Amino acid sequence: MSEASVNSATGTARSEEAIAAAPVRVRTWWKVAAVAASTVVAATLAISAPAAAAPAAQNNTAADPFTDPIITIVHGTSETTTNPWKAVDLRCGGHFIGGGGYVAGPVSQNVGLSQIAPGSRGGALLDDPHAMRVSATAAPETTPANWTLHAYGICAYRLQGVEYRRDYVSAAQAGRGPLSAMARCSPGKSLVGMGGQSFAIPGQVRLSTLAPGNDVVLARVTPQPNPTASWAVQSIAVCADHDAAEIVSGHTGLDDRDAMSATAQCPAGQHPTGAGFGHGGEEGNLMQSLLMPTSDRLLATTRTDTRTATGNWLSSTYALCLTAYDPNNPTRMNSRLSIWR
Repeated sequence: MSEASVNSATGTARSEEAIAAAPVRVRTWWKVAAVAASTVVAATLAISAPAAAAPAAQNNTAADPFTDPIITIVHGTSETTTNPWKAVDLRCGGHFIGGGGYVAGPVSQNVGLSQIAPGSRGGALLDDPHAMRVSATAAPETTPANWTLHAYGICAYRLQGVEYRRDYVSAAQAGRGPLSAMARCSPGKSLVGMGGQSFAIPGQVRLSTLAPGNDVVLARVTPQPNPTASWAVQSIAVCADHDAAEIVSGHTGLDDRDAMSATAQCPAGQHPTGAGFGHGGEEGNLMQSLLMPTSDRLLATTRTDTRTATGNWLSSTYALCLTAYDPNNPTRMNSRLSIWR
């Protein structure tokens, strides 16, 4: 059962021709201490998943003006209301390959991301490379208050042979436990982006993992107490005829705090093309309230919901990073991204 649309907004990006011809606008983002480490998904999340890929070598001296992709970030917002579920549908002229979002409003609202779906029109299973949906869901016991969803889609131009590989797993009855889905790139193609989404009555399940591996993407949903209907999870691997994206991770320590943040810093000159996260410990109580790609890193914040944590937990964030060309500075790799609003 898919979530019924309660609210939506649309973000747009300029056409491919306009981006190629126009100067790159630059927006300066927060200076955040980076925590970067190589990742093995299974060790971090204590679930069955492949180790992170050893990416193909990327150009570390200068971007190629003829082959390296141009990356933009598209932003959209929902209305500010008390609705328990909201979605933002984004559009761009290139291929959406990843993204994220964050929730603005009272911390007590307890809202977490439930869909990060590049190449999905309205969250549907059909491919639309120019569309992306980001949604968020409030915890069932939340006291109504106004909140807003900010959505970010990573849109790539000049990326060849893009495909969206999906794995969809459904629970046939309400009593099932967590579900996992794993999407894998076709032979000969490399992982460059990712997404995942839960399908359920709002508040009954939670997207708890979205993690990359060796040309695969793992998505996991965790049911909340006493679900009344079936649910499903979908994993989305965005693949292309290109060098594999480098996988970079950031991690919190084990703690029982109400909120913790982690940052995944891309190597110099590379930019996030896919965004993911994972929870360990109090998995059923945790929600991803922020997963935000910037010019050179991925910012993530995880919070506990209305239930008090009974033990220590940790959170991880995963960035896929690629080299992108800056037409304003062809002698080196682009150090910033253009943010189109």
